[in-house]
Amino acid sequence: MAKLASNHDCKQQTNVSEQEMLAQGELLGKAMQGMLKDAFAEAVVNAALGDGKEADINQNIHSKLQALLTGQASKEQTATKEEAQVSKSEQAPALDPATAQEQVQEQAQATGQAQATGQAQAQEQDKSAQIAEIKKHLPNLELYTQVQLKAVKEHIEQCFGPIYLQVEDSQTDHIKCDIDIIKPSENQEGACQYLVTKGMGAHKMPVPDEFKALNLDRAELYLALASDWNLESEEEQDNWPITLLSVLSRLPFVYDSWMAQGHIISFPQDEDYAPGTNYAGAILLNPAQDSSYGLELDNLGHINFYQVVLLYQEEIDYAEQYSARTLMKLMDKSAYVCSKDRALTKLRKPKHKVAL
Repeated sequence: MAKLASNHDCKQQTNVSEQEMLAQGELLGKAMQGMLKDAFAEAVVNAALGDGKEADINQNIHSKLQALLTGQASKEQTATKEEAQVSKSEQAPALDPATAQEQVQEQAQATGQAQATGQAQAQEQDKSAQIAEIKKHLPNLELYTQVQLKAVKEHIEQCFGPIYLQVEDSQTDHIKCDIDIIKPSENQEGACQYLVTKGMGAHKMPVPDEFKALNLDRAELYLALASDWNLESEEEQDNWPITLLSVLSRLPFVYDSWMAQGHIISFPQDEDYAPGTNYAGAILLNPAQDSSYGLELDNLGHINFYQVVLLYQEEIDYAEQYSARTLMKLMDKSAYVCSKDRALTKLRKPKHKVAL
């Protein structure tokens, strides 16, 4: 290999004519603009493998670049590739048409199966990703299973009658608590209609340790109303009982508390939960201590059904002063059925204070 000249040696070597330098510069420019750098580098290296004379090196570079620019090198490379392909094809054994067709079909089938599998996997991954993304934006709902929900529905119809209409819960926080409307049948003249929650019992309330043996940690609520109450009205003065039950069903979760028989809930003074009436709160009752209103669910335990009885402020004050049991002894049974203008209970001072 020729030894590359140093800067000092270059000064002592024969100078290239100005015309040749211009020609080489033009070739170099074209090579840098339109040819592969690797091909140019190859030309320079090959030229440097001469006898070490500068004239020979320049001539070799010139001829190599000229060949590249005129396409001769490309033709030679193409011819070499074609020869390699021919040689490879000559070495491969020839296949009969039937075998070749079978191989093509098998390859096409394998490709189709791979594509179908890939598409199915991609769709499943997309679906899983979508579900995961949706769950990120959803609250942690506490729900009955389908089997439990069916049992609750059957229990409601057994205790209160056939469900006339189900009011779907439009909220998506904490629990999904639908409300069933049960109307009296035609032969039950004067009977009341009911609103019953369905979903509140999926939440386990934090009952204090001293009451845990009483199975009070799960509950549903119901409200009895006069048979002529128009619950399907869009007026707030008519449909507020539905809103009230929905609010009450969420109180244990919102306040991390519990509700049971005898508990009194006072409505905030700045909010009207019973528009068109003077009701100021409500009390929860277990009707006549009737155990048939309770329900046992697999994996959840006992579900209590408490009646919501609306109270006036005077009745709430009386119960707080004496006891809820004392108030219930004084209240007429007709007060258990909500009406917009029921009479106030005749309150009197008890002889002895009775605890609930």
